[in-house]
Amino acid sequence: KLNIPGEDVFAEHKSTSFEHSLSETIDKVKRQLLKKKDISPHDQRRLLVLAAEAASQNSDYEEALKFYDKLLSQKDLPVTWFNRGSFFRGVVLEELGRQGDALRSYYQVVLNNLDPANTAEKEWQWHDKCALQGALPLLEQNDRWEDALALALRIAQSGGPSAKIAEERARKIRIDKMLWSEKE
Repeated sequence: KLNIPGEDVFAEHKSTSFEHSLSETIDKVKRQLLKKKDISPHDQRRLLVLAAEAASQNSDYEEALKFYDKLLSQKDLPVTWFNRGSFFRGVVLEELGRQGDALRSYYQVVLNNLDPANTAEKEWQWHDKCALQGALPLLEQNDRWEDALALALRIAQSGGPSAKIAEERARKIRIDKMLWSEKE
């Protein structure tokens, strides 16, 4: 028998009627598991993310936001979890129509100066998502082209895996919006 955290709680919900959606069942299980005191910080982070995802699937974005806020407030949160939580928190805030708050959530990650030689692939993955799938499209949608160009150039100069993509995006913004600095 595998020792799966929360297996006993899951067994209690096994008989739940099939009329409940999977995400509702997962949400209930996660809430009960979060009440337990013997869950490791890693498992607690995983459960918070799963509960937030379940809430998002049910379009309960306020509830999802609470789970992401709880995740991001954890003491000694590893960078990868912070970046991941900030990205999804930004997505939820966009769903709530809170674009300024979403942009701030993305920028909390993007403005961290990562050292290309000492940054794990997962850290870059969520950093780049915050930049290229979160902040940059939001800036473009709101016609904030100078800010979008500055962000694309920042990512292009980061040395990260998406530097070339960001460089191309910056070039396209410059050409399409005729944004050239006096130095160029």
